[in-house]
Amino acid sequence: MTTTAPKVLVRIKATGTCYLSNEPPFYLILEWKLCNSEEQPFFLEDGFTGEDYQPINSSKVIQCFDEETGEQVQVVHQGTRPVFFERGAIHFTSSNTRQPDSELPFLTSSLQAGRKYRLRFKPTTSISHWPASAEDALYALQDAPSSSSASASDIPTPSTHAIPWEATDGKDTVVFKTRSSRRTPNVTASLSTPSTYSLSKPFTFTLTFSTDATQPITVLAARERPISEYTDVKILDATSRRQVFPNLIVCGDDSEPKREDLLRLEGAYTEHQEVDPKSSFWSDIKLELGKEYILSHQGGTWWWTEDTIDEVMDYLNSWSSAGLAPGGDIEFAGADEVRFKVVE
Repeated sequence: MTTTAPKVLVRIKATGTCYLSNEPPFYLILEWKLCNSEEQPFFLEDGFTGEDYQPINSSKVIQCFDEETGEQVQVVHQGTRPVFFERGAIHFTSSNTRQPDSELPFLTSSLQAGRKYRLRFKPTTSISHWPASAEDALYALQDAPSSSSASASDIPTPSTHAIPWEATDGKDTVVFKTRSSRRTPNVTASLSTPSTYSLSKPFTFTLTFSTDATQPITVLAARERPISEYTDVKILDATSRRQVFPNLIVCGDDSEPKREDLLRLEGAYTEHQEVDPKSSFWSDIKLELGKEYILSHQGGTWWWTEDTIDEVMDYLNSWSSAGLAPGGDIEFAGADEVRFKVVE
């Protein structure tokens, strides 16, 4: 009877852009799963420099190459204190405030701005591991005071049966680009509508969003449903400036973002909107014949990132969004107001 040997499958993902200012931080994530094993062993994450132990944060496991020159650069650093792990994911980050108990350093000092680099997960030697029975001894060693030093006799003997690590579906490489620092792009809005509006016809207007971003960005803009209770335009009485549309409270949607809520913005995005006078949104609106009104845009705040829509959805659909390059918020002012007159 044949048995299948244990192995570890790894999914590698990384932030698409690495800013050498380390703000926002860069993330390299190794999501891993042990297969064909009833027991959950402990693997060596860090420590034991110069000893006959192989941690995962080693250039023998994680390699980085300049895409143009092929030169290998150092992006991981092996410490001296032992750290062990048994499940989940391995997080590397360039953050200056990384969590020492759950994150490993990702070094950017050898990287150059304006380049592309290839990260490869390719263990050339077996990652050291111990059986579950060694848990107490391993954690006692890991939790020992930093002033103490471990001798060979303190370290449980690792297993001699190698467990291979391999990338899921053979996808062992990710590519990222580098920049010196990041600038939040600006967004401006412009608004137009015909100077007259006939009560017997749909109400139309055009809204354009422009950005000075030097490359495409993804924004959480929810543009598929702008004419709703979440609308960002309103109609005012031109004399009193009383709001006549919408008469609903403007609020945000706290549910998980959907693909249609995301917009890939490059240069400018223009939408032409049409509101049917029979629409439920206009049911309580009483625009008076011969009277002048103002169409106003309220501005807004969009969450943004340089990752593509596919990358954002991939992170949202995974168990962890670690590795997504957050861009924070872009706040932009409303467009200039435009006037129109109601006619037959």
